[in-house]
Amino acid sequence: MIKLIILLTGMLAASKLMEDSGAKLDGSVMGVPYDLRVPTVERIKERNWNPDDPRLFTPMAYGVGWTINFLALLRTLRLCR
Repeated sequence: MIKLIILLTGMLAASKLMEDSGAKLDGSVMGVPYDLRVPTVERIKERNWNPDDPRLFTPMAYGVGWTINFLALLRTLRLCR
């Protein structure tokens, strides 16, 4: 658990340094999305529970890769409209 906290703290510090230097903090590399901006509640909701996005997998609110749009998952399983 302590290693995870140290890793996340390091990632946040690195993203702040990149932001200050003018480096691009979001985009994709070889088709894999990344977002190193400090996460916000709005972005987390947009990526994990978005009624306007039909995709099951959306880019992570912070980090590299994809996350699940749980509303799209429920719609796929026909548990929600």
